[in-house]
Amino acid sequence: MSDPRDEKQRPWWLSLNLVGVLLLAATFAFSMYRVFNVQRELFNPDEIILRISHWQLETGYREALQEVIDIYEKEQLAKGKRVRVLQM
Repeated sequence: MSDPRDEKQRPWWLSLNLVGVLLLAATFAFSMYRVFNVQRELFNPDEIILRISHWQLETGYREALQEVIDIYEKEQLAKGKRVRVLQM
């Protein structure tokens, strides 16, 4: 009869490492899918995209800025330019 300690067993920490690597790969693949999906949605060669980032947290600031953005986009469209402004 053979000794059970002689059998080649995979150490428990190696299987945990494999789970971690698979989880990391799946997360990376999902994030790349999301990045390319968003880029494909936003990409239009006939359109100019402006991104605005701000830190104002006052009530109504975002809405007021969106109204200004809407007016600007309409003015540019009247001039024959397609412009889209995105608040980040």
